[in-house]
Amino acid sequence: MSAVLAIELSQRSGSVALRPGRGAPVVAADVPPSDDRGDHLMDVIDRLCASAGIGARGLRVVAVSVGPGGFTGLRVACATARAIADATGAGAIAVPSALVAARTLVMEHCWAPAEGAEARVLLAAKGADAWGTLVRMESGMPRMLEAALVPAGVDPGVLTIGDAHARALWPNVPADRWLEARVCARACLDVAVALEASGASGDPAGVAPIYPRPPEAVTLWDRRHGASA
Repeated sequence: MSAVLAIELSQRSGSVALRPGRGAPVVAADVPPSDDRGDHLMDVIDRLCASAGIGARGLRVVAVSVGPGGFTGLRVACATARAIADATGAGAIAVPSALVAARTLVMEHCWAPAEGAEARVLLAAKGADAWGTLVRMESGMPRMLEAALVPAGVDPGVLTIGDAHARALWPNVPADRWLEARVCARACLDVAVALEASGASGDPAGVAPIYPRPPEAVTLWDRRHGASA
């Protein structure tokens, strides 16, 4: 049991990555958006594992990007990771999507941070704030220092990573201190391995989406039926 599987569905585009064994090259595949046939995540995972010769009992860890991000994508990803871990006996590691975003930029050569460099990753931008995660780069890997909702327009004071929604709320950040957020399952896998090495829990029960605000689906339900329901 040495294979590591990573799931990234926090944003509009999804992907899955697999490292068949220690030192083995990572293979990855995109996950098509859900359609009338349903969700394609398990089909992609099955094909990826089969092509690498990995059976259900060959998985050691299932890593999942837990947000903030899209409500449905996060719920599907977390539920799938927990189900696979429960069925196979693998561990499951929750990876904050801010760490995935920072690592993706490094992997794709969009950012070459000095040791100890810090950045603020802005995700789930909506209304007058966004979920801001301060990360510090150590040996090319991001470490989370703090995370909370931050008011729009307040200069993060460091390199800022965010999507178009966040950019609209932070137009005052200079272009040379702004990087467009990107995420991929390969980066999720890298961060998960680093978190595991540093002692992160592999308990599947700890895998849950990060929602900085009450999900809109819950808010609409409460509005129509009352919070007590």
